[in-house]
Amino acid sequence: MEPDSFTSALEDYARGQHRYIDSIIRQLQAPECKDRYMAEILQRLRNCVSMLVREHYEVVVGAILAIDWTNKSADVIKAYHAFIVNLISAHSIYTPSVLRALVGLFLPRSRGVVPKEGILLGDLEMETRRMREQEMGHVHNVLISILKAVPTAVPMLLEAIKQSCPYVLHKDSSYLEYFIQNILHTSTYCPTIRADALSLVIEKMIYLDVRASRERIEEAESDSEDEEDTELFHMETDLDQSQTNKRRNRLDEADRMDTVMCIFFSYIDKVAKNTDGSLNWEATRKLYLELLKHFEKIILPTYECCHTQYLLFYLVSLKQNLADGFMDYLWKKVKNPNEHQVYRKAAICYLASFIVRAKFVSIRSAADAVSLMCQWIHQYISTVHHNSMHNDVVHHGTFYSVVQAVMYILAFRQREFLDMDKAESFFLGLSLQTIITCKLNPLRIVLPVVARTFSSFVRKHQLAFCDAIMERNNRLIVPTANESGEGQHLESYFPFDPYLLIRSSGKISEIYRMFEGKAIVDMKLEKSSNDEEDEFVKDEMRDCGSYQTKTPVEAFLGSVSPGFNTNSFTLIG
Repeated sequence: MEPDSFTSALEDYARGQHRYIDSIIRQLQAPECKDRYMAEILQRLRNCVSMLVREHYEVVVGAILAIDWTNKSADVIKAYHAFIVNLISAHSIYTPSVLRALVGLFLPRSRGVVPKEGILLGDLEMETRRMREQEMGHVHNVLISILKAVPTAVPMLLEAIKQSCPYVLHKDSSYLEYFIQNILHTSTYCPTIRADALSLVIEKMIYLDVRASRERIEEAESDSEDEEDTELFHMETDLDQSQTNKRRNRLDEADRMDTVMCIFFSYIDKVAKNTDGSLNWEATRKLYLELLKHFEKIILPTYECCHTQYLLFYLVSLKQNLADGFMDYLWKKVKNPNEHQVYRKAAICYLASFIVRAKFVSIRSAADAVSLMCQWIHQYISTVHHNSMHNDVVHHGTFYSVVQAVMYILAFRQREFLDMDKAESFFLGLSLQTIITCKLNPLRIVLPVVARTFSSFVRKHQLAFCDAIMERNNRLIVPTANESGEGQHLESYFPFDPYLLIRSSGKISEIYRMFEGKAIVDMKLEKSSNDEEDEFVKDEMRDCGSYQTKTPVEAFLGSVSPGFNTNSFTLIG
C-alpha cells in the first residue's frame, strides 16, 4: 500500500467509508497476522498520527490498543512503542485510554508456552514466567516513555491501576500475583504513585490475611498430614507428592498470601539494597516512613492480622536505627492519652511481640523498653483515683496490656535478662512487687499462661512473689465488664506469633527468635503431686482457652495465644 493511498483511506473513514480501514484492523487483530505487515501498518499510522482526532478515529485507536503486540518481533514492538508515544503527544485526550490498555496488560493472558515433547512441567512453567517478564518489560518501557512525554499522566496512571485491579480471590491466582508485581515495579520508576500503590497492595493483602487465619492454616496443614498418614502404603508415589505439597500452603488464601509476601519481600530488597548488596539508607528510610503510614492506617487497626505486619518486621531488620524507630513509634502511641484505647492496646501488643521475637532487638534495647513501661505503670498507679482502682478492663485496658507486655517480655527473654551486666539493679529498679500487689490486681486480668510463667520466673530468682495473690484470685469472683462475664482476661493477640507461610518464610526465619530454655511452672498452686500434673494442666488450659498443647511450657514455646502450638515453628526453623 502506498502512503498516499493509506492517507486517503483514513480520510474516507472520516467520511463514513469504513470498509478499507476495518479490513486492515481485522488483519492486525488476527492471530496469524505477520509481524512485518503489523510493523508496516503501525509505522504508517504513526506518520498520519495528526489525523487521528478523537471525533472520527476513536474506534480505530481503540482497536490498535487492543492488538496483541507484546510477544511480537522487535520491529513490531518498536513501531508500537513509537506510535503510542506520538499519539498521546499529538492528542493528549487519548492518554487515559492508552494507560488503561497498558495497565490491562499487567493481567496474564490465556496464551502460554506450547508444551514440547520431553519438556518437564517445572521447566515449562519457568519458561512461561520468563516470557511473561519479557513482555511486561516492553509494557513498562512504553509507560516510562509516556510519563516522560506527558508528566501530567501520573494521576491518570494511578486511576487506571485502581480500575484494573483484579478481585483478590479470582479463580486464577496468577491474576493478583502478576498485577501486584507490576504495580510495585511501576512505583520504582514513578515514585509519585508509590504511596497510593503501596496502600492498594496492602489493602489487598489484608483482605487475604484476615481470611487466612492461623486456625484455618493450621487446620489445613493438619488435614494434609492426616491424608499422608492414611496413604502410607503408596510410598514411592506419595513421597514425591508430599514433597510437592510441603512447598506450598494447603489453604488457598494462605498460598495466595504467601505469593504476595514473596513479591513484596523482593520489592523491599530491590528498593533498599544496592546491586552489590549494601544498604541504600536514604531509599530504605523513605520506604520505611511510607510503610509506617500504611501500618498506622491499615495494619494496626485490623484485628488479628496474621502476616502483613511482617513486611515492617523484615524492613526494620535491615538497619538497627529503623528497629529502634519502630519501637519508639509504638511506645509513643501507647502512652499518648489522646489515642483511642483500642489503638493503644494494639500498639503495646505489637511492641511486646516485636521485642521478644526480633533477633535484631538487643537485650539492652529490651531492658530499656521494659524500664520505660514500668515507669509508666508506676506513674499510672500513683495517679489513678483510689475509688476507680478495681478490675475494670474497660477503663484500665491500656494499663493491663502494658503490665502483660512487661511480664511477657521478662518471661520470654529471662535468660538474657539474667545474664546482663548489673541485672540485679535492673530488676530492683522495676519494682515488680509494687506492680503485682497494686489494687488494680493485674495478675487476675493478664492471660493466665503469661501470669503463670512470669510467676515461676520471678519466684525462682526472688524478684517478686505472686503465689498468694494468684491463689486468692482463684477463689474470688471478680467483677466483669458486662453481665455475660466477658472482660475477665485480656485478649490474646501477639502480632508476631510464628510465621506460617511456607515459601516466604526464608526471609523471616533467620531474624526470628524462638523461645529457648524452659518455662518453670509451680504445680503447688493447685496440685502438690507431680503425678497430678496432667489434671492441673487441663484445668489451667480451660482457664486460658482451648489450647492444643499438653503443658503450659509448650503453650509458651509456641505462643501464648489460645490454640497455638509448637508445631508452627517447624515452618520457619
